[in-house]
Amino acid sequence: MRRVIPALLVATLTLSGCGAVRDSWVNPMNWFGRSRAEAPPAEGVNPLIPKRGAMNRPVAVYGGVPVESISELTAERTPGGAMIRVTGVATREGAHDVRLIPLGVPEKGVLSYALNVIYPNKKTARAGAPARTVTAAIALTEQQLDGIKTIRVVGETNARSVKRR
Repeated sequence: MRRVIPALLVATLTLSGCGAVRDSWVNPMNWFGRSRAEAPPAEGVNPLIPKRGAMNRPVAVYGGVPVESISELTAERTPGGAMIRVTGVATREGAHDVRLIPLGVPEKGVLSYALNVIYPNKKTARAGAPARTVTAAIALTEQQLDGIKTIRVVGETNARSVKRR
């Protein structure tokens, strides 16, 4: 009995203090304001895609150019789709920021990409192929692969393709 009465007293005082916490910043339900009505977004504008990049910087335009040649293209199955890995040989050393850029919408079951790189502003040597080799990869979901029979990657002088089984 000696332990029950103090425990009940502490519980009563604790619960009576909850009324003051209801309107306090300590309550997580008060961390965000109430919802408010807004005008619908303009047609064709996705409100989930930011107009500017991180830290309110303007989004930079990618200025890559196609690599000289595509040397290898592999498509590997993943649990949610496929991983496309492309290896190419750049024109000269120092190529960086390698990207697979989609070339329009898929037509006749062919999904096309261009393997692009950015070269340094300073003049660099044209070394052997191992020094100029670049690799890029992209993950595609089952939804993106729906209806696609062939994946094609284009370089400056050649293209490679892989067919789905």
